[in-house]
Amino acid sequence: MIIVPDKPEQDAWDEARGLLLHLEAMTNELGKSLASGATQNLLPLLGERRKLRDRLEALREDYGIVEWAGGSAADHPTAAQNEIEVVLSRLVVANERIRHELEQRMSSLKGKIAEVRQTRMANRLYQKRRRSIKGAFIDTRR
Repeated sequence: MIIVPDKPEQDAWDEARGLLLHLEAMTNELGKSLASGATQNLLPLLGERRKLRDRLEALREDYGIVEWAGGSAADHPTAAQNEIEVVLSRLVVANERIRHELEQRMSSLKGKIAEVRQTRMANRLYQKRRRSIKGAFIDTRR
């Protein structure tokens, strides 16, 4: 655990609040993209969210903060710490909603893939049978 001496801990909480607000905005954008079917936006947004979460984790470790919600904030809660707890609770709800939507879409896609596989198998079976019909029978007993 490395503690950075030149920056007071309150600056860490303020920076974390800013990062979490940005993370919340990106999560909302992710939800909108998912709802509108703009799946091309999902991977870049998820990547950017990962960077923000990594920065939050590094910030927490640098300042020896136990956790953003509760933990060190319980000693001397400030406006930034209180806001962080509120934003985190909203993020949990939004993440659950997005996860549920993604699970539903994945289930739907699995069903469609199974249908396509069945159709392809039936088509292959039909094509194999038709090829065997193309041959000619020659009666050599006459």
